[in-house]
Amino acid sequence: PPPTAILPTDSTVVWRRLTKSLKEGDLKTAAKEKRAVEQRQRQLASVRKQRHQPFQASFFRLAPPSSSSSCSSSSKDLKPSSSKDIKASSSSSSSSSSSMAGTRWVPDEDAIRRFHAERMQVEASA
Repeated sequence: PPPTAILPTDSTVVWRRLTKSLKEGDLKTAAKEKRAVEQRQRQLASVRKQRHQPFQASFFRLAPPSSSSSCSSSSKDLKPSSSKDIKASSSSSSSSSSSMAGTRWVPDEDAIRRFHAERMQVEASA
């Protein structure tokens, strides 16, 4: 896609220098680039915390716990890989994170549609 269609938060942009360094076998630079990305993520998290703003994923949302106790998930569901991921996505206290048991990440289809519509407009005007 044209560079204007790629957001600065896209993983290909965020991790570009690290990936290049790894491909070139430059582990020292790769480690430096990884630290830079992680530091930027910590800075953004700190700003959100100061402003009392919870993390808001762009294209996924936490679905409420299902009424059944079974963990049946559709192919569209994306479960967090660990309880750390769930806690990171919530700005609330650790006691409330236990109430998130059974929640799962699901695509925010409206946000995805809006993104694609905006992208098509950008590409059409280029």
